[in-house]
Amino acid sequence: MPLIRSPELTGAVPADTRPLLAATVVVLGLASMTVAAHLHTRWAGLRRLPMLGLHLGVCGLAVLGGAALLGTGVLRPVRDAGWAGLGAGLLLGPLVAYAATRADRSVTRWWGRRAGHSVRDDRPVALRSGHARPAGVAVAGAAPAGRRTGLIEARNDFAPTSADLRVRLPLLLAVAAAEELVYRGVLLGLALRAGPVLVVVGAVLGAQLVFAVSHVFFGWGQVLSKLPLAALCTGAVLVTGTVLPAVVGHALFNTWVWRYHRARPSAARPTRPAASAWGTAR
Repeated sequence: MPLIRSPELTGAVPADTRPLLAATVVVLGLASMTVAAHLHTRWAGLRRLPMLGLHLGVCGLAVLGGAALLGTGVLRPVRDAGWAGLGAGLLLGPLVAYAATRADRSVTRWWGRRAGHSVRDDRPVALRSGHARPAGVAVAGAAPAGRRTGLIEARNDFAPTSADLRVRLPLLLAVAAAEELVYRGVLLGLALRAGPVLVVVGAVLGAQLVFAVSHVFFGWGQVLSKLPLAALCTGAVLVTGTVLPAVVGHALFNTWVWRYHRARPSAARPTRPAASAWGTAR
């Protein structure tokens, strides 16, 4: 008997195609931010779009593929989640947001005191290049233009500034919903079908770890601070059987982040108007 009852796969996808589609969905879901960063860096036309918008698009593709495999299981990763689960999800969502916010602040402050890492508000936005640059093996023979941050070197001296953090709230809310559908809907639903108990546990924990690591563009302190959010959202979904508490909790959490960064004074010097990589709100 499985550890947790998960929805059966739909018949919309032929059996011989399901492994390939599942692998594609998992890769897109786990690497959505990295894929978006590569797209934003390599194609000039896409650099006019907010990078979080591209991230949202990649997540959307993963959700569509997951829906073809799981159907409504994307919304209900745990089988037999009824109306009671929806009601509990509405009540649990704000509690998830509150606990995640408190934990995020505590971890961020601890990391700042320990390592002295913080967002550099005094760095001029003009330091970042708007041109594509070589990545991967192509940079082996070239002198680095700046420090490497995160899984890839997406931009010169890449590190978010205050301008990068002035993101429009609707975009942040859409990203919260999309990420929850990917990590706590599609990936959790597929992980619960992974087979033996140990494999299921490893797949579930691995997906949530990757969710935290996807925030490495903002520094390793943010990776640590997003682990509580991942754990709380995953636990809420497993308890209620629906992604609703995770979506509500993550949306409220992102609202707090948006308000926090809007309230912070910015020392960044003004430059000519340009589209921010993260969808600057004007």
